Amino acid sequence: MKKGAKPPEIRKQELVDIALRLFLQRGYENVSVKDILDEIQGQRGMFYHYFKDKRDIYRIVMEQFTKTAVDGYKVLLSDKQLTLRAKIDCILEMMQKNAQTYADALAETDDAAHSLFMTTTVLRELATHVSQMFMKAIENGEIPPTSIVNKENTLEIALFIISGSNSLLREQYSSSQKEISVDTARKFIYHMLNI
Repeated sequence: MKKGAKPPEIRKQELVDIALRLFLQRGYENVSVKDILDEIQGQRGMFYHYFKDKRDIYRIVMEQFTKTAVDGYKVLLSDKQLTLRAKIDCILEMMQKNAQTYADALAETDDAAHSLFMTTTVLRELATHVSQMFMKAIENGEIPPTSIVNKENTLEIALFIISGSNSLLREQYSSSQKEISVDTARKFIYHMLNI
């Protein structure tokens, strides 16, 4: 390694961080490999040492973006001070924010298969944590025995709620009904859980 050169893993992450920032600012289609390299006065060879093409760095950006989102949900769900309703409200707000960020800046690629894979991965992991939240809420009485949610079906209900809410929140960006979608999801979840 040249004197003053950054270790490869640090340089690669620096490029990913720059790409994320530019994708969020300008949208995927409006960012070139040259734009990413211009931020650090890098040469084309540097980029292609780490990535096959722009889509390759996009995939890594998306993986890190989704991991950050999941980590945020985990922190929220582990907060013992929040009620079940407050956690649901926060989850919906975070899902809306992430859906908007994705729609505004990261969804412009035509890599539908990878996008679907990442969305499914996040939703499944989030549903697992929401299922655990439901189990605790059943145990502490926040979800009453009259609810359709019980200890045997928490994962299925969580998957249904999270997937449905995600679809509703993502759909809002193709319509003008932004607040109605969040409110509709919230009311539906409260009703379903009987809380």
